[in-house]
Amino acid sequence: MRLTGGIPLRYGIIGAGYFDLEFARILSESRTSQLVAAYSPGDANKLSRDLGCAVLPTLDDLPDRVDAVIVASPNHAHREPVEQAAQRGVHVF
Repeated sequence: MRLTGGIPLRYGIIGAGYFDLEFARILSESRTSQLVAAYSPGDANKLSRDLGCAVLPTLDDLPDRVDAVIVASPNHAHREPVEQAAQRGVHVF
């Protein structure tokens, strides 16, 4: 998916566990998307080092930087990031 004008889709990852890393690695190989930021209440530094994205200190910063988010945190932690992204018009997976 590309935005109008051929601009790559900017996406962020919420969480920094096994699934997050796999989603990010797969999408990082795409020419139509770009991982720009990660947020995790744990440690997103490995994801940042491996894939060259920013680590955000709070979840509030993420929706303003991306077009879409991948929520791969534990199920019980999905509600807040999904609501924040949706309220700002950010696509959610």
